[in-house]
Formats: sequence, structure tokens, C-alpha cells
Amino acid sequence: MSRVKCVLVISEDNNFIGDVKQALEVCLPWTSVKTTGPNRDIRKLIRCHQPQAVVLDLGASDNNGFDVLTDIRQVPEIPIFTLSYTNDESIVVNALEMGADGHMTKPIRPFEFIARLKALIARKNRLMKHEKHAAGVF
Repeated sequence: MSRVKCVLVISEDNNFIGDVKQALEVCLPWTSVKTTGPNRDIRKLIRCHQPQAVVLDLGASDNNGFDVLTDIRQVPEIPIFTLSYTNDESIVVNALEMGADGHMTKPIRPFEFIARLKALIARKNRLMKHEKHAAGVF
């Protein structure tokens, strides 16, 4: 599996950011973790940092996390992993239908979270490799 180079974490919950950042730094020490609140220009940050995945906290802000999800999804090739404190099925289904590639309920189980995130990134990398091969780009 290829290395995860950069993950963008979007949340205003400092405890959550700390937990995710620690899990990523312990399990994927070569990974750069960038953090921001949901009120920033997300697409500009994505262009600047070129993350391999985005982790979005849907509920830590007064801002609607689903609006942020819609904004991120404008960059279709980036896996988006959402998290929320509620396990309300409608929230999970809505996130997935709006473009999230994975979802977990907080508090996260760090090793499961990392495994899911790595699987999403690996799937994206396989798809991109397949698309390049199909287009004749090697």
C-alpha cells in the first residue's frame, strides 16, 4: 500500500482534532496532518495542500457540515471521511448520499478509523491507476 502523504482534517472541535491528529501521527508517522475550521476556503486549502483524503467533522460547528461536504465534493477525486457524534441513521445516509466515502460515529476507535481511511485512499489510488492505464497514460 502506498504511503499517505497528507490528510486535511476539518473541525472546530480541538479535542477531536487532537484525537485524529494523534491517531494519524502514531499509525501513519510519515503523514502530514493539516487542520482547519469549516469556515475557511476549503477548495483553496485542498489545492494548496493536495491532501490524499479529507476528514470532516459534520457537527462541531454552527456551520452546516453538509454545506462543507458539498463544497469539498467539488473536487471529486479526494476521498471524504465524515464523522459525527450522532449515530442517527439519517445523518449517516445523508452524508454518504451527498458524497462522503465513509463515515464513523464519534468517539472514534483510532485503529478502525485509520484502517478505514487507508482503505479509502488505497481504493482511490487503484481507481486512478486504472483510469490512467485505460487512457493509455503509464
